[in-house]
Amino acid sequence: MRILFVCVACLGCTWSARRGHATPTVTSDGSIGPEPRRIAKVRALAAEMLGCPRAKVDVGQIDAETFNVGGCGKTATLKCFKAKRFACHAQDESVPAASAGVEDIDRPFDKEAARRTLKSISYADCGTGGPGKITVTFAPEGTCTAIRVSEGTYEDATRTCIESRFAKVSVPPFDGTPRTIRYAIDLPTAP
Repeated sequence: MRILFVCVACLGCTWSARRGHATPTVTSDGSIGPEPRRIAKVRALAAEMLGCPRAKVDVGQIDAETFNVGGCGKTATLKCFKAKRFACHAQDESVPAASAGVEDIDRPFDKEAARRTLKSISYADCGTGGPGKITVTFAPEGTCTAIRVSEGTYEDATRTCIESRFAKVSVPPFDGTPRTIRYAIDLPTAP
């Protein structure tokens, strides 16, 4: 029975290789089949980034978008997205950012990083007025290009103070057009 399985597995590999499919892999049900397209794309991008032949690149999938790759003595963790086209970028320092055309890779806007940055801004000493919201626009370079208090009842000096504090924020650079987010603020109420 084992000999028959090995022969069938070998025939599957040969068939895949003849048909021009990607590297054969063991699928989740234990059968041999062509490598999934997504893994093949990650392997190709990793080979280019690592400067290593595809056949020597190992790919391990962590979650739907994160992959550990290694080959030729180098390793990296890649974050991959499918926006206009499939693209990956290195999440760690083991692969230099300037290698393998990484500068062309799509960089999505990181909304959570923007919220963490806004949360770190101290504005409680700007005055009183209770809850409100600000609207912040970020340029693709990551700099704040517009800030305004969009909700809340505040004196002019308080509004100016809030806007000046948040105008200094920046986020990681991203591709595309400027992005605007709304953020809730809360000042003490007037006595």
